[in-house]
Amino acid sequence: MTHARCAELLALELYDELEAPERGELAAHLDGCADCRQLQRELARGLGALPRGTPVADPALLERCVQQAVTRERRSTLRRLVPLVASFAAGVLLTVLALQQGRATAVDPAPEDALVSVAEDTWKRFHADAAPPRAASSGSLSRYPAYVQR
Repeated sequence: MTHARCAELLALELYDELEAPERGELAAHLDGCADCRQLQRELARGLGALPRGTPVADPALLERCVQQAVTRERRSTLRRLVPLVASFAAGVLLTVLALQQGRATAVDPAPEDALVSVAEDTWKRFHADAAPPRAASSGSLSRYPAYVQR
């Protein structure tokens, strides 16, 4: 008998699947082979740790248990996502409200008028006796060569 065949018979023996002739063949081989006896002891410690005749779990019960575990995992994932989504939605809502609030309260004066007003006020503070200069502006920066894009 080969070692591979012996290993196969040892596995079958653990589950009481051997016929009488195979049992005799296996016993004869184990009497003369120390390696296979060692394998038999290892298998008995591991795979054969359950008492013989231990019923295998009902496949339907196993399927129900797996389905329940999957359902629990999905629920826990949803429980983790709900606060994240709610926080994101609240942030978006607050941003929109802040932008709407900024538009409602902001008075949009003409930019040139606001700058002229600030310039006149500044001029008056420092030159109380002179009128502020009025420059005719063409609206371009052409007279300031440093600011002209090239």
